[in-house]
Amino acid sequence: MLPIDQNKLNLITLNPTRFGELGLFCHDLPGIGGQLKMAPEDFEVEEIPVYEPSGEGEHLFLWVEKRGVSSDQMIKALARGLDMSARDIGVAGKKDKNAVTRQYVSIPAKLGDRVDRFQDDNITVLSSRTHTNKLSTGHNHGNRFKVVVRDLSNPDPDLILQITDRINEMGFPNFYGTQRFGVEGDTAEIGFKFLKGEEDSLSKQWRVRSRKKFVISAAQSFLFNRYLMRRILERGTDKLMSGDVVFKTTGGIFRVEDLEVEQKRFEVNEIVPAGPIFGKKTYQAAGEALEFENSILAETGIDRSVFSEFGKLMLGSRRAIFCRPEGLSCELSGNDLLIEFQLPSGSYATVLLAAYMQPPLG
Repeated sequence: MLPIDQNKLNLITLNPTRFGELGLFCHDLPGIGGQLKMAPEDFEVEEIPVYEPSGEGEHLFLWVEKRGVSSDQMIKALARGLDMSARDIGVAGKKDKNAVTRQYVSIPAKLGDRVDRFQDDNITVLSSRTHTNKLSTGHNHGNRFKVVVRDLSNPDPDLILQITDRINEMGFPNFYGTQRFGVEGDTAEIGFKFLKGEEDSLSKQWRVRSRKKFVISAAQSFLFNRYLMRRILERGTDKLMSGDVVFKTTGGIFRVEDLEVEQKRFEVNEIVPAGPIFGKKTYQAAGEALEFENSILAETGIDRSVFSEFGKLMLGSRRAIFCRPEGLSCELSGNDLLIEFQLPSGSYATVLLAAYMQPPLG
């Protein structure tokens, strides 16, 4: 792959919340352009649950389809329509608003007789089955996507095949998408206020534990995006660093000690580097990799010692820096392109789509 044009990236002003839009693995190829979500039906998402409901238990899993409404709006509508508290509704994850999405939602089984009476123009209960536990965040394996990109500016079949082959071979950078940083794009900035001891400058609404957790998590995501962007620019996409923390593709995590041996495993996709979600219990890198991670914190004026002040709000973890989609396929019809793929939970379809579209950076 050709070197990345630093001037094009405009690093001085580029917001790290937008790094996912760059399509960095395909920067040396022209983008296809196009428009997303011109209608909800252009963006279909179907949740892949970790487990199916067993048919027994005190909770009722509803397989729900929504169209053009957010997950929060769906929960409020279900609570209102079923005459129940929204707190008793469980979901594994939030789904896009301007889309057609299908997912499980759990309610107490004792309210099951109310489901047939539920009516909403944009929300449909497709089926229901009992289970032993309430759904909680993270109880999903991933999501299947069917996306139509319309009005391509460059509908070249050979180009589309090149991009698809590269993603299948290398994956795409596992950035957090822009939606992770709130409607106004400011949640990470608010999170940094907490990390720098400047919470007194914030309104009381942000000091509620749930909101505080959300904005701190956004700050962690911002730091990860910054780490991944700099790593791609400065270290490339095909090299490990001494002391890197890596995930085995078969499961497990370890630190790179023999760089020559582990580099070979990386090249055959047996392992993938795991970037830092900074926190007090983040699996520690070493050597060159640790120095690189420390430089990310130094840029933003954050000291590792502050992580312990936030308890469970900032435990930290690791995130694979590349994501390889499953079942990636494309079908061109005139100036429209249908793209189908499956992603693990926590990876963003919009980041993958950027590899094809490469929207302008303005």
